[in-house]
Amino acid sequence: MKESSVSKGYEQRDVDAGPLAIFGIGLGVGTIVFFLLAWFLFAHFAEREAKRSLRTSPLTEAIGRRLPPSPRLEPNLPGRLADLHRRENAVLGSYGWVNRDAGVIRIPIERAMDLLADRLAKTPSEPSREASGGDEPGGGGADE
Repeated sequence: MKESSVSKGYEQRDVDAGPLAIFGIGLGVGTIVFFLLAWFLFAHFAEREAKRSLRTSPLTEAIGRRLPPSPRLEPNLPGRLADLHRRENAVLGSYGWVNRDAGVIRIPIERAMDLLADRLAKTPSEPSREASGGDEPGGGGADE
């Protein structure tokens, strides 16, 4: 750089447009060539796969078409799952016998939670260790 351009704080001349234009044109041509090659490559692979998929396996011709051995996939899994949840909720939300001979019954979950909460509310809580003043043998102090 010249001393005068440094003293003014900016470049005094413009960029040479020739090499910049050549680079831009080369980049554009290279991009077009790349996309054309990629398009031809994908077309070739699609054609090759179409030829391969038309042929059937020799095992299919020898054995024929038959269902695989069980267990097989369920055809309507979301519908069957919704039906299962409906039946489970009906059982969990109703009264009924679990074992009539032993006298075991089931009650709805909400009712069981209410009964348990009432039972726990009626049970006296044990006093905490700090509130009892250390009734343990030997004085119960922490700094023994």
